[in-house]
Amino acid sequence: MARQVAIGIGVSRVDRLPVLQGVESGVADFFRWARDQGFEVHSFTDSDGRLVTTDDLKRYVEELVTTRDVQKLFVFFAGHGVSTDLVEDNWLLSRAGTNHDEAISVARSAEYARNCGIPHVAFFGDACRTPPVGFQLGMRGATIFPYLAVRNGVRVRVDRFFATRPGERAFEQVPDDVRSEAFGIFSRLLVAALEGRVPEVVTPIDDGKLPFAVQAHPLGEYLDEQVPRESYRLLAVQQTPDYRAESAWSPHVISWLPGPGQPPAVGVPSAARPSRRGGTTGSRPPDMSQADDDTLSRFLEEERGRRLDETFDRIRNVVLGSSGLAGLTVVGGTASRVLVTGGRADVAEEPEGWHIAGPQHGSATALIEIERADRASDWLAAALFPGLSGTAVLGPHGVEQLIYSPVFAEHDTVPEPPHSIVMALALFEEGMFSPDDKDVQSAVFDRFDPVVAVLTAVEYARRGRPDLVLDLIDHFVNGGRVVPYDLVLFAGQDLDDLHIPVVPDFPMTTRGWVLAETALVGEKAFKAARPYLTPSLWTAFSAAPLPVMQALVGQVETEAGAVDHFRA
Repeated sequence: MARQVAIGIGVSRVDRLPVLQGVESGVADFFRWARDQGFEVHSFTDSDGRLVTTDDLKRYVEELVTTRDVQKLFVFFAGHGVSTDLVEDNWLLSRAGTNHDEAISVARSAEYARNCGIPHVAFFGDACRTPPVGFQLGMRGATIFPYLAVRNGVRVRVDRFFATRPGERAFEQVPDDVRSEAFGIFSRLLVAALEGRVPEVVTPIDDGKLPFAVQAHPLGEYLDEQVPRESYRLLAVQQTPDYRAESAWSPHVISWLPGPGQPPAVGVPSAARPSRRGGTTGSRPPDMSQADDDTLSRFLEEERGRRLDETFDRIRNVVLGSSGLAGLTVVGGTASRVLVTGGRADVAEEPEGWHIAGPQHGSATALIEIERADRASDWLAAALFPGLSGTAVLGPHGVEQLIYSPVFAEHDTVPEPPHSIVMALALFEEGMFSPDDKDVQSAVFDRFDPVVAVLTAVEYARRGRPDLVLDLIDHFVNGGRVVPYDLVLFAGQDLDDLHIPVVPDFPMTTRGWVLAETALVGEKAFKAARPYLTPSLWTAFSAAPLPVMQALVGQVETEAGAVDHFRA
């Protein structure tokens, strides 16, 4: 008989981080629902002083995979978390404060799960997704799924539900500082919906196990709407969840129910202390504890619009301040060395920043060494596209903004940047990005923008639609454009079979490196470079030896002395 298994992971204590109060209640509530659904439950928590380790988790999951009798495997996590880029989340286990391997890489676990033969896998994470700081820097995490290719003809559907968006915090409520009353806002709303206490999430199912069910997409849409409301109402903080749902047909439901129930009573505003699950404090929005749903919805919509306008203007100003020269300009750092394929790179210090021109014709891959006053040098990966002027804005952990715009002549008036590209990038930064948005589609299909194309491919891959990524590749090829390498990875294709021009010679995104690892397209250069990847969306390396970087691009080096010549 097919089994359903729920794993509950609760880690309230990690060295050098505050103790969380609502972890135990989150796991207990999830298990209450899971038992009612007929799941076997297995707990990995530190509530009794035990350590939660990757070895224990990996050993148990491998047992489940090798038995080949599991139909559903749901993994719930409550604790601290960090996010190193768009999708590379790490859930911190007991010894993560001293060992970077003692964390769960959600993205890598999800990718490995696709080979596990279990038809339906879901991850639920009530944790922060803030950028790493201090001891968290360089954290890569481990997969809890074994790399076993179970060939049973089953396409594995992987759903992911996160308490907050990448880069942001998740909160728990501790009413009147009473630990036994503490709960995570996301966890409480999640379980209420799973138990059928939210009628709008419950869907009638014909010929199902029970007459009604909670499916992934309605669940995600409900959490998208309700978590921001409750976080404002209860704690006057901003928390917006995120989900990636692939299961879209009735056998792969999240929860079977005899019928819809009553809406949940999540909590009441009180002398509550907001506790964040990782990250740092920020400015608090206005108190909306007494607002009704309509007022709160209008307020949230106005806030989203204001943030989007500010982000649009900031990105537009970056493009207006660019050099317009073909190649890539690095803003916010000093280039000390450039490695490039396809010919020798011309490097010059311009008013806007350090400019790498690359070959006169065609595309090229470049690695740019950036001097850091406080640590070893970073290496930034760059794709040089023909006819495009790129700008890479640096931050503490690598490239924070990557923009390409059409080349224009030196003495021309700086043209207004394409609205669709700027808006697509602004939507991405504000967590509103969708391949279905008209500006996103225009940026990809009318403007052939490589950055927006990669972000679109990421989203298609999240939806489990590699066929749509393949359509993107065809569009670029038919338009005579060079294809960003990551599109090939997200399409699940072998580059040798496609015979198309790609750039760079390795993934542009850290996410792409995850796929390159599981797809075994890396070879020696990939394997040697992976340990030096930094926590950022766009590929960058820290303290990497020069021979390792040279192996990635193959050959030509612009010596530091040559760069000094351009400084003069």
